[in-house]
Amino acid sequence: MTQNISIRPARPEDDDTLAEAFYKMWLDNGMTDADFIPDWKAATLSFMTETSHNNQGRAFVADNGGRIVGAAQCLISRKLYPQALKPDVRLDGYIWGVYVAPDHRRQGLAKQLTEACVGYLDNIGCTRVVLHASESGKPVYTALGFGSTNEMRRVLA
Repeated sequence: MTQNISIRPARPEDDDTLAEAFYKMWLDNGMTDADFIPDWKAATLSFMTETSHNNQGRAFVADNGGRIVGAAQCLISRKLYPQALKPDVRLDGYIWGVYVAPDHRRQGLAKQLTEACVGYLDNIGCTRVVLHASESGKPVYTALGFGSTNEMRRVLA
């Protein structure tokens, strides 16, 4: 039950659990152990450390009496093109790594974690928030006001 679960900012001692949650999220979405680089955990932890510096990234966890049962991370989006617009006109935030343990799903935790990320990104000046949803996550994000964009993709391999 969610009444004993609190959503809180992650602490440094939560980093390993956050990395594991990111890994499990990919497994839930059809990846296998063979799809990961050997040092996936070190790469994930390095990315988390890099984005948390300069107050550009934050993670939130769902804490059930000391057991983390959910996680989500967010950051000021890294641009794939030059940042030519003023930040008050367009500064994208990005939410990634949303994961809830199977035994705690369908209790609103993904929604609460996502809302914590949105609130943080709003507070640091982001003008919009982007995320990539799994099929199971789409209803959660749609209910929170996220919609489809004009992003197009072409699979090469």
